[in-house]
Amino acid sequence: MSDTLEATGTEDRDEGPPLLPFGAGNPQRRRRRIWPFVLGGVFLLVVGLAATVADAYAQSYRIYRDARTIIPDLDQARASLSRGFVPSGDPFRGASDAAARARRAVDGARLTFRVTGALPFLGRPVRAVRLGVAAAEEEARAATIMRDMVRAALGPAAQPGGSASSGRPIPIFHDGTIDLKLVESFAPSLQSLIDHLRAGDRFIRAIPRVPFFHQLDRLKAEGLGQSAQAIKLANDALAAVRVLPSFLGADGSKTYYLGLENNADQRATGGDVLAWAFIRVNRGRLELLDGGGSSRRGFEPLYGFKGASLPPDYAWYVDHIDEPKAFPRLSNSNYTPDFPVVARAWAAMLDTGKRIHVDGVVALDPIAVSALLGRHVVRIPAYSKPITAANVVTVVENDQYRLTQQQQSAFPGELILAAWPAVADPDPFLPTVHRLGQALREKHLLLWSADEKEQQLLTQLRWDGGLRREPGDYLYQVDNKLRANKVDFYTSTSIAYDVTVLRSGAIRATCTVTLTNRTPPGQPEPIVWRSVGALNRALISVYVPENATLVSAVPATGLPDHQEAGSQVFIRVADASPGHPGSVRFTYTVPNVVQSTSQGRLYQLTVQHQPMVNPAQLTVRVTLPVGTTVTSAPGWIVRGNLATFRTVLTTDFVRRIVF
Repeated sequence: MSDTLEATGTEDRDEGPPLLPFGAGNPQRRRRRIWPFVLGGVFLLVVGLAATVADAYAQSYRIYRDARTIIPDLDQARASLSRGFVPSGDPFRGASDAAARARRAVDGARLTFRVTGALPFLGRPVRAVRLGVAAAEEEARAATIMRDMVRAALGPAAQPGGSASSGRPIPIFHDGTIDLKLVESFAPSLQSLIDHLRAGDRFIRAIPRVPFFHQLDRLKAEGLGQSAQAIKLANDALAAVRVLPSFLGADGSKTYYLGLENNADQRATGGDVLAWAFIRVNRGRLELLDGGGSSRRGFEPLYGFKGASLPPDYAWYVDHIDEPKAFPRLSNSNYTPDFPVVARAWAAMLDTGKRIHVDGVVALDPIAVSALLGRHVVRIPAYSKPITAANVVTVVENDQYRLTQQQQSAFPGELILAAWPAVADPDPFLPTVHRLGQALREKHLLLWSADEKEQQLLTQLRWDGGLRREPGDYLYQVDNKLRANKVDFYTSTSIAYDVTVLRSGAIRATCTVTLTNRTPPGQPEPIVWRSVGALNRALISVYVPENATLVSAVPATGLPDHQEAGSQVFIRVADASPGHPGSVRFTYTVPNVVQSTSQGRLYQLTVQHQPMVNPAQLTVRVTLPVGTTVTSAPGWIVRGNLATFRTVLTTDFVRRIVF
């Protein structure tokens, strides 16, 4: 038996634990053996990731640094094109080349750039650079399209030192005619321009925030501001290209009534109508049919046009103003500031009372005439001195009233006839167009079309002087003089608007309007008038949100409240004489003014302005609830919960406070 056991090696003895694979056995010992390898692997992974990210960031910075050279070129291009010139040095090619280099750098970047761009959070700088380059490409393409349009419109005059200011013919305007076919041809280019701008805007908006690189946030905000402005201007240009050919008779002859308003005798749309004209426009060429002063015998009935179908908002003033009695006349019953309403009323009067059908209405004041005159010099028998762009406002609104009565009667008609060449053939063309653009923005030039589609485009362009209520708070102060003198030339207006924002989102507002009359002594008639002297008796209206409720007013009584185009209208009379300012005050409440947005609570104020020879001074003070923190208030001075701004009212505007 023992021999057998020895031969088989199966003797009964303890041989110890069996052999186990590596790592098996004591768990604690196993963990001690694995950890160095795990830590080493993690370390290598972190080092590799850090190296990858670092290399990607380095590439991103180089691309960003090179791409930033596009910005000055685009800024130079935009500034020059806005003035109608193609800048020297070809910044368009510089911007396009820089954008192309940046694109090649992005597309040809090393693998680390692409890998990092796919990482959450860590990939933000890479994505920001990619999006920034894409936006720059779109901006460069848009600028190039604009350059080509400017060259097509102005020809050699588009180059610095060209003929744009010399009065020499240019493609878009020659021989007294606007090339409407050329204007129409710009529509596809403008649509392409808008598409590129919008694409660039989307790329900018998609740029993510990059921690510790706050300069990118500032650049993004600036880029979005410039993008929004460029898109608006391009859309306005497209609307202008669509409306002007039709308005200027591309499809056949059109007739317009033109009223020259006089700011020295203030009315809501600018002033009473001093002179008038009928204009024919046919395929871009303007022709004066007839013109004269509003006092010309037989031009309009003393007691107005009977039977004309007047818009309700116009008829309200005719029905309610009694001292002096208002009549439906072309010359002085433009009491509503809503020019499309006034224009429709004028067209109805002409149609009913004179059997003259007009396709539209143009109103302008002496400030717009100054913009039109350019280098033209006007000489008329009634006024011995030359009339130029520099003095026409003073001559029309003041000096003419120092002439003899016979000369005063002749002056408006002679002015219309003598100034017509400046209207029909602006010299120099491009600077005149720029000045007319400003006149349109400031409402010294107003346009209305009887054609519904044309009028919609004029409304979009804000060339029609219409009432425009926006969400939030709204203010439009209007002055209509009630006495037959010309002292608005010497009168200034100040508006104090004080708003308290309640926690409910409602507001309590007080609007105080003060007229200061500085008419010098010894003025002749009709600057002063025998029965009223230098007294400025003004019908002061404030247009506010339609759900406003009047709490109190000074004077306590006046014309009844009423509504126009979605606005509530409060009206009182102010008397201002030299040395004795006149004022009115309205206190009212408006519910639900403050809006909730993703950025916070929003107080938005829309202000519209009346065209005046002496623009009104406006001060706005907004008191927010106690404890409020203002997070955004462009244009305001903020101290605690009080926000203030002051301005001279020459254009309509919107101001916002986010808190």
